[in-house]
Amino acid sequence: MKGQEDVTVPLKAKAAVEWCAAASTRLCKWSYVFVPMALFEANTTLSLETLARTCEPRLKSLLDSLESAQRELPLEAMPEEIKKERAEKALAEAGVSGLPESIEPYVTQAVNQLAYTRQRNYVELGSAFHPLLIPLELLCGDILRKYLGPPVSINYEKRDYYFSPYLEDQTPAVRNVLFKNQRNLERNLVHNGKSNIIGTLLFCLDYAANWNLDVAGAWRDVKQVFNDADVLALYPVIKEMNDFRNKHVAHIDQPLTDTEAAERAMQEWIRGLAQMYAIV
Repeated sequence: MKGQEDVTVPLKAKAAVEWCAAASTRLCKWSYVFVPMALFEANTTLSLETLARTCEPRLKSLLDSLESAQRELPLEAMPEEIKKERAEKALAEAGVSGLPESIEPYVTQAVNQLAYTRQRNYVELGSAFHPLLIPLELLCGDILRKYLGPPVSINYEKRDYYFSPYLEDQTPAVRNVLFKNQRNLERNLVHNGKSNIIGTLLFCLDYAANWNLDVAGAWRDVKQVFNDADVLALYPVIKEMNDFRNKHVAHIDQPLTDTEAAERAMQEWIRGLAQMYAIV
């Protein structure tokens, strides 16, 4: 984990990567994770897997700086005034007046990572959106807990029935979908887990708007608490962000190479996160 960086950091990172490669065997693989201090301090609840994925672009840029023999100001060492100015400009272009402290560091990191990636002429731009996955998941969890937390508390003693309502009168396909999502609801709301939290919220919104069923337990409350125009309006917003995540960020099914498309997407993500926070 690094705070202030000097000219030896890329050399140390390269040495660490080479050591891991040499020490790895068929049964045990070693990997080096470079964690900028600023990102670590923004949120200490990240899993190691998420942290490594988020920091991967920075390690790549350090190693690339050695290969090209171009020394430049590291992203983390860039003056805070410049990073803040870029973030404020991005917010203005997105039509967002401001973001809460719980979201702002991630947006600042993403906006500056995208600018840095473009300056270095990297072909793949989707990695700049990795920091935004964190507030997306956190806000999805916050929305689920805000709207379904109170009825879960009321029904806590009866939660076995609440999260396992009678489904035998439904078709097998419907039973399977409801069963999977009610299990995720229980894990996320009772056990504070993170079981496909984005997909679970999306299904709840879709169920409240489009499923013409009268299933008891949690699904009856889902119909009631999410039956609000402002909440239901989030469905296409979160769906678009999640589709972008799957195509260009988490799985990179389609590498993001268009700089104008990346800038538009950054504005859409900023607007989307602000819209989600507005109802929490």
